[in-house]
Amino acid sequence: MLNVFNKTAITRNQRFKKALVLSVSLTVVFLIAFVLIVNLFHFFPRLLYFAAAFCIAYVISNYGRGVQLRFSILGALCVFVLILVCDLYIVGFDFGYFLADHLSFDFSAISLDLIEIFSIYYAFVNSRVVK
Repeated sequence: MLNVFNKTAITRNQRFKKALVLSVSLTVVFLIAFVLIVNLFHFFPRLLYFAAAFCIAYVISNYGRGVQLRFSILGALCVFVLILVCDLYIVGFDFGYFLADHLSFDFSAISLDLIEIFSIYYAFVNSRVVK
């Protein structure tokens, strides 16, 4: 007899919930790791944002296996929250200094902002399975 339905397969919403749990937990792990790096070494290499974006996008695309736009939004949102909380932690949660730092027009601030924007873009593009 031909069995049409795969009863062990998970649905779209179940895959999204799985990707949501894994990506949020990975974001929390990266937050803890970044806070430890800042506290131990007293500097923070911003290129680690790109590594975090790569790992989060990899987890979402491989374990979520979704093609919808919401998987991309999830990846970009996780990386955005990671960058926002890490940058606020670096400046001591002083939101005024945080805004002044990111809105200044010197070359170093613009290059750091471009690294952060590229990390968010990378997570957005690579979080869903579209080849």
